[in-house]
Amino acid sequence: MAAAYFYLVPIRPQDLMSYQRLQEESDAIRSPTTAPIEQRRGKVQKEIWGESHFTLQAERSELQIDQGEMQERLHWVQADLQEYHVSASEGYLNKERLVLEGNVEIDHPTGKLFADRAICTLQRHRPQRYQFLGNVRLFSKDRFALADELIYETEEEMFTLQSEIPNRVLYCQEGLDLSAPLVKIDRKEGTVRGLGDVHFSFSLEEKNRLDEVFKKYL
Repeated sequence: MAAAYFYLVPIRPQDLMSYQRLQEESDAIRSPTTAPIEQRRGKVQKEIWGESHFTLQAERSELQIDQGEMQERLHWVQADLQEYHVSASEGYLNKERLVLEGNVEIDHPTGKLFADRAICTLQRHRPQRYQFLGNVRLFSKDRFALADELIYETEEEMFTLQSEIPNRVLYCQEGLDLSAPLVKIDRKEGTVRGLGDVHFSFSLEEKNRLDEVFKKYL
C-alpha cells in the first residue's frame, strides 16, 4: 500500500515567488471561471478515512473539477462500508454522498438488498443515511420485502419501506405477512409497523409476485 508523508518546511526568501505562483495556480483550479478539468484512470482503489474508514474500487474513474466543484464518476463499482459490501454498474462520489446506479447490490452477513439506484449520504466520510430507489428487494434468512423505496437511518437504526399506488410494500417474516403503502422497521425496539391501508395477508397476486422474485434465493 502506498503511503503519503507530509513535512513542514520553512520557505526560503529566494523560493517565495515560486511558492506564491504555485499557490495562485492552485487557487485557479478552484476558481468558478476556470474551464472544466477532467482526469481518467483505470483500476481505481480509494481508501477513504474520516470518523470511519471505507474502501472503494472501480474498473475506471472519470474525475471532473468544474467551477470549484469536484465530482468523480466510477464504473463497475465495489465498496466496503463498515459491514456492508456494495456493488453497482456506476457511481458518483463527492465529499457529501455516494450515488450508485444500475444493478445495485448490498451484501451484509444477515442478508442482501437489491435496487436500481442508491444514495449514501456521508458525514465526515461516515454513512448517515441510505436511500434505495426502484425495484427494491430485501432478503435474509427470516424475512423478505418488496418496495419502490427503502430508507435506512443509521443512527436511529430505522428502515422505512414505501411504494406508490398501485404498488404496495410486501413484507414477510415468520408469523407475519404485511401488505401496506408504508412499513417501518425499528431495529432498536424490534418492531414492525404498517401504515395506511394495512392487510395482514397477501392476495394471490401478491403471493405469486413474492414467489417469482425470491424463488431463486430459496
